[in-house]
Amino acid sequence: MIKVLNVTKKFEGLIAVDNVTMKIKDITLLVGPNGSGKSTLVNIITGLYKPDSGKILFFDKDITNLKPHERYKLGIVRTFQIPQPLKRMTVLENVLISSPHPGESFLKSMIKGAWRKYEEEIIEKAFKILKFLNLEDLWEYEAYKLSGGQLKLLELARALMCDAKVILLDEPISGVAPKLAKDIFEKIKEIKNKLGISFLIIEHRLDIAMNYADYVYAMFNGKIIAKGKPEEIIEDKNLIEIYIGE
Repeated sequence: MIKVLNVTKKFEGLIAVDNVTMKIKDITLLVGPNGSGKSTLVNIITGLYKPDSGKILFFDKDITNLKPHERYKLGIVRTFQIPQPLKRMTVLENVLISSPHPGESFLKSMIKGAWRKYEEEIIEKAFKILKFLNLEDLWEYEAYKLSGGQLKLLELARALMCDAKVILLDEPISGVAPKLAKDIFEKIKEIKNKLGISFLIIEHRLDIAMNYADYVYAMFNGKIIAKGKPEEIIEDKNLIEIYIGE
């Protein structure tokens, strides 16, 4: 779905991303020690940074110069390592605000019939997503009352609400108990299989993440140093060396 072609990004002479080429399809895992360039690469893919050279393709369309909100409308959505919900709003309200509302239009806001049916549909859609992610019983809870793992699921719910085609997850199981961490990855796998959504996942907990990835890229010092299927990467000498030496 997304192709990164020979992308390079420098900051005052420091090469943060060095001629990186990769494909994002199904569940793609991006691993590597802190400072290896993973987050910078995600920022380039989502449009926060513009590469100094190289291209980003989305379904073979060049989106290198598109702004973040333009990529969002195409279906490229990201979450962050630290969830950022509106804490005083309920779980349901946090999900609903991810979907644009016709009532936000000045003209349509004065004609209730123009958006009433749509509002009913998005509420029904939101509840289906919450049920799928086992958050249905928490719909009235204010977001600040959720556990760390539940907040990660809420972030995923918001991404699904906006009809994402590719979701970029930054450490989706960081600080999450092992049982819930596995449940989160099970949901990710189910989303891929049922909805055809692809994922790029940055994750340090390789003991869990490797069991769910379809393909893995390893970064170090801005470069891709290894790539392949999980069973190949876990035995890669370059990857073993950087983690042992970290």
